[in-house]
Amino acid sequence: MSGKQEEVVDFIKSNIIYRFGVAKYIITDNGKAFDNKMIADLCNRFKIRKYHSTMYYPQANGLAEAFNNTLSNLIKCEEVQKGLAT
Repeated sequence: MSGKQEEVVDFIKSNIIYRFGVAKYIITDNGKAFDNKMIADLCNRFKIRKYHSTMYYPQANGLAEAFNNTLSNLIKCEEVQKGLAT
């Protein structure tokens, strides 16, 4: 289990699902942080449908890329606040 994958799952639960409710679906790229068993288990648990954008062509899905950038920046901010940033 990757620490980054666990961080992504924890962040999605505490900062998205628990704050705003369960989404009907999410759109992600095929990056390891979003395409793994932990994310699949999270989606199954909350009955979230997961879609992938086109591989090797992120411009085809601007919303997923924007979300990924936002999520990444928020995780970095959390790490800085907790003193975990390197």
